[in-house]
Amino acid sequence: MTSLISKLLAIGTVLLPTTGSAWMRVSQDTPSQRPGVGATQGVTVTPYSSPSSGTYTRRHLSPNGTVCVYLGGVARPFTTNDKLFNHWISAENRCSDRIRIKVCYYATTNCIDMNLAGHEQKEAILGTLPAVKDFRYEYQEQF
Repeated sequence: MTSLISKLLAIGTVLLPTTGSAWMRVSQDTPSQRPGVGATQGVTVTPYSSPSSGTYTRRHLSPNGTVCVYLGGVARPFTTNDKLFNHWISAENRCSDRIRIKVCYYATTNCIDMNLAGHEQKEAILGTLPAVKDFRYEYQEQF
């Protein structure tokens, strides 16, 4: 069975597991938490924080310290109108815990909630826009 990652790479999606700081273990009481940021291939992503800034993106981690949730975004045109795009978010949970994520268009309150069971892959439509093929999104894991 082909994994979600190879399917997304085949259609030109960039998988962004997290911003640069997420590969570090973060304590539960981090005072300043920021959402992770992702985008389709045609958009540059600027992370909110860096490890040296003292603000981190809180993430679920596996027992060996790797990130549990991987996200990707892709715009797919309607079959009846190629100038109208659905903005899809693909999520993969690589851990056994249930994880809830809130995904929004970058710097907006237009959001969706996704619940991922252990080792589950899911896709959801973030929104639909005319003539907007590339988009940015931000996401936050709910604890």
